[in-house]
Amino acid sequence: MPRALYLIKPSRLTETQPFLLPETVVGNMSLGIETSVVLDLNILSLLREAVDPSSEMLSEERKLAEIQSVFNIPFLFLSPGMALGEADESYLESLHSSFEKYLEEFCPGYVDAKNATHNYASRERSRRYSALSEIDQQMFSVSYLALLKIHDILLSQPSSSGEAKFDIFLEYMDGVANFVPALEAEVAKFCFVEKRNSEDPDFVSICKAIKDNFNKGGRGNKRIERVLNGARDVMYLRATAMMDGKRLDGNQQDTWLLTCDHGIASLARAVYFYPTDGEASKYVTYAEYESRARYSYWRYVDAELQRILLARQAEGRSTVSSQASPGHLSSLADKARELEQRVASHEI
Repeated sequence: MPRALYLIKPSRLTETQPFLLPETVVGNMSLGIETSVVLDLNILSLLREAVDPSSEMLSEERKLAEIQSVFNIPFLFLSPGMALGEADESYLESLHSSFEKYLEEFCPGYVDAKNATHNYASRERSRRYSALSEIDQQMFSVSYLALLKIHDILLSQPSSSGEAKFDIFLEYMDGVANFVPALEAEVAKFCFVEKRNSEDPDFVSICKAIKDNFNKGGRGNKRIERVLNGARDVMYLRATAMMDGKRLDGNQQDTWLLTCDHGIASLARAVYFYPTDGEASKYVTYAEYESRARYSYWRYVDAELQRILLARQAEGRSTVSSQASPGHLSSLADKARELEQRVASHEI
């Protein structure tokens, strides 16, 4: 059964999610390390309803109690910037004001970081990729293009095997896009898997949650809006990992993600960033579920992705997001705009 709240560490040394304990936050502060929690949009939406006198939040009391408990950890800093950047213009102001009101009412001891900013209104935001700013289109280009290709394959190759679908995905990303993002490739594996019969109910649950989260269906613009939402889910994990361990205004960051989205949490359980070479988000790996290694589909797709990534590395081609040049990202954004028209026009 899905939990009410998930506090996720996307970059970690073990496949098991660690716990964020108050004493860890205090200990970090004594070492000059700032512990920050990235909030996703569903958290801010919950807070807006919590401070709305006309809202009935009885069914969400458990989530709100857990959120309040996290927010009241001493010396913990909250980062709602990504969620505010995702929010629709029509309710952006109310999201921000309700966040501040919630802190004032339920977390009176909370203190912002000294370098906290409130310039949340400067970003262009939209449910449509083509309406985003050029910078935002480039930022989402890798994830959005990869997820669009997953949907393109699901729509155009319904009778193909999961292995064949994954081959088509890799061929496109490696050859046409000239970029194979490991995290999105893992999403593709879960979206293309056909059999859920396994002796491990936990892995079956994870498979279903990830597949349901990144393939919500729909037609036309509704589908591509959902693809962009999926890209934002991926970026929550990637951005949180990228910030982890970095210095911000001189202070090292210990960064976590807070969500109540079961799909995002399931992906973070199945796939995680393994810190290496001083970079927290450089290397993507997956949790070793016994039932995963038992089935031929998983053995095949895992081996194929590893083969492609090693070949690209040997040839000196991009294997991580930080290696993509602005020109390459701009090219991926162009391809994404082309592909979204194909996906939107597909007749189901």
